[in-house]
Amino acid sequence: MHHENNVQAPAEAGETMHHAASDAAATAPFLAFTGTGKSLFFLYIINGLLTVLTLGIYSFWGTTKIRRYFWSHTKVQGEPLEYTGTGGQLFVGFLIGIVLLGLLALIALATDMLFGPPAGTLTGILIALLFAPYAIFRSMRFRLAHTRLHGIPFGLEGSPVRFAGRTLLRSFIALVTLGLMIPWAYAKVTADILGNIRYGDKMFTFTGKPMALVKAAILPMLLVIVPMAAYVGFLVMLASGSLAGYSSSELRTLILIIASALGLLTFISSLLWQCRFIRWAATGMHFGEAGLTCSITPLRLFVALLKFMLITLFTLGIGLPWAIVGLQRFFMQLYEPTGDIVFADVHRGPEQHEATGDGIAQAFDFDMGF
Repeated sequence: MHHENNVQAPAEAGETMHHAASDAAATAPFLAFTGTGKSLFFLYIINGLLTVLTLGIYSFWGTTKIRRYFWSHTKVQGEPLEYTGTGGQLFVGFLIGIVLLGLLALIALATDMLFGPPAGTLTGILIALLFAPYAIFRSMRFRLAHTRLHGIPFGLEGSPVRFAGRTLLRSFIALVTLGLMIPWAYAKVTADILGNIRYGDKMFTFTGKPMALVKAAILPMLLVIVPMAAYVGFLVMLASGSLAGYSSSELRTLILIIASALGLLTFISSLLWQCRFIRWAATGMHFGEAGLTCSITPLRLFVALLKFMLITLFTLGIGLPWAIVGLQRFFMQLYEPTGDIVFADVHRGPEQHEATGDGIAQAFDFDMGF
């Protein structure tokens, strides 16, 4: 009898530990950031010194250390993310990007010499419009492929070439509609990314409707378009002499008032648009039966950005790491799942061997944060 108790004890202990871990995950917040301004400050100092001493070469390894810091201090239901990319991968990708940049510049120059400046300029613009989304897609695939949760990597399915082609077409549609279809184009591009993210052997799904984002963008766009039209009308009247009865000081005062009002409305429009876009993107994301909500509002975003700005300005930049940590924690607390995320059902899927995409994007200065 005593022997049986000894045999059962380890199994019971293991079961107890498993339940304890499950309970901890259940009680932990969905997203949390545990980094501190102090540790981030010293990391920035060390990275800055080593970057200067190596004439910029260390920046790729410094970027990797920053990412590993943010990833490891970002927790999903109590479990930290892991970043597996290396500085060497970023450096090699950057060198490849420099070579590609030179080749593309030679193509534009050759077109200019053979067919004249207009053809060369148009070729350069088309190359940039095609390569920008290509590089951004490769960059995002690199970061997702080198992000792990519970030891299982994420991934981004799809072709960067087809993504670039679709993005160019949507940009053209936005252009010929004088910008009115920009929200639609933005929605389609976002869906192409979020709807192709994979975690292990399971895909995320994205159900956000482009026209829903278009409707959400109407008020933010009107807040800019209407006062902008009034401002242009005022300048036309000024140039035509219709306001000749006003003194120069009165006109300067009017210009200042109208420009200030336009700037304020543009800022409010930006806050409103960002909040509506973030909520639209969040509610469209699904992983299995689980969805996502975001409680961001223009007022909350304004307060968070104001704190960020004040901390940075009043400390002459020294407090930037603390401001970044505060902003990171602010965004983490906004998201909540609408269902249970069952990580036990996720298994390792095919790993994507994306080794240079992010470095290529950096060579063309297409940075997406971190």
